[in-house]
Amino acid sequence: MPSIADLEYAYLGSLGATGLSLADRRAQIYTPSEWDYFSSRSGLTPVTLYSLNDHKVAYYRTAVSAWVEQRRNLMKDPRATSGTFLGPGTGSSTAFVTDFPGRTNTAFRSTRTTADIAIRMFDLYVGADIPANGETVMFRSKTRVAAPVGMDVCIRPDSTTTAGRSNLGAFDQSPPGVLDYASIAPTFTGQTVHPTRAGIVPVLKGGYLAVGEWMDITEMLLEVTSVDRPYFDGDSTPSNPLLERYRWLGTPNASPSVYETRATPDATLSLTDAKYLFFSRALGL
Repeated sequence: MPSIADLEYAYLGSLGATGLSLADRRAQIYTPSEWDYFSSRSGLTPVTLYSLNDHKVAYYRTAVSAWVEQRRNLMKDPRATSGTFLGPGTGSSTAFVTDFPGRTNTAFRSTRTTADIAIRMFDLYVGADIPANGETVMFRSKTRVAAPVGMDVCIRPDSTTTAGRSNLGAFDQSPPGVLDYASIAPTFTGQTVHPTRAGIVPVLKGGYLAVGEWMDITEMLLEVTSVDRPYFDGDSTPSNPLLERYRWLGTPNASPSVYETRATPDATLSLTDAKYLFFSRALGL
C-alpha cells in the first residue's frame, strides 16, 4: 500500500460490480495537504491497491450521506455580469463597471440623471424565486458611491410599483467609498408576485447624489434567514470539498446558488451506495 505522500492524483468515483472504474471521476484534483486531511479527518478506510489503465490506484471507501442544502442565494446574477436581471430604475441610467476593488471586480452602476427627487437606482430582478409572503430575509451587498447617499432598500412583489413593497432597511453611506451593507426584515404580505419583475429595489432619497454622480453594487445576497451571514455564490470555494460544495442551480451567473454539506461516515449506506476516494500514480510506484 503506497503512502499518501507517494500519490499524485485524487478522484471521486465508485466501485461497480465488475471492479474499479474511474469513468465517473470528477474533475477535482486534490493537493497533498488535502489528501492528508481526508486520511486523518474524514474517516476513510484504505481497502487495497489496484492496477488500472497504467495507474496504481489506492482507493479508500467512505460512506457519505446525500448532499443537504444549508443555504440558498436567490440573486441570479449576484456579481453583476450581465443585464439579464437588471431593470432600468427611474431617474437614473445603468451600466457595468469592471474596476470594483476586491475579489469581485464587476458591478452594476446607477448614475443619477434627474435632480433632487427620490429615484429607483436599480431594479434587481429575482422573479418567481422571490421569498414567500411574510418570510424573514436578509439582503447583503457590497457598494461603492461617488458621494454620500441615503436610501431605502425595498423588496417588492413588482419592482415597477410601490404596491405591497416592504422596506428591508435604510442605507446611509458617508463618506464616499466601498461599504458592506446588510439588512434583515420580513418581506411583503398578501401580495401576488410578478413572475419576472419581483425583486430588490434600492430607492435613493431626494437630495442625495447630484446629476452625474453614481452608485455601484455587487456581491448581492438574498437569503431566507433571520441570521446575518456572509456572501456566497455558486463559484465560492469550499474549505473541505469532500464534505461541502457550492453550486449554481442552473446557468452560472444566471440562476440561484446553494451551499450544501454531507456527512461521513454514514453506517446506514450499503456497499453499493458507498462512494470511494481514489489516489493514483503511474505504475513504477
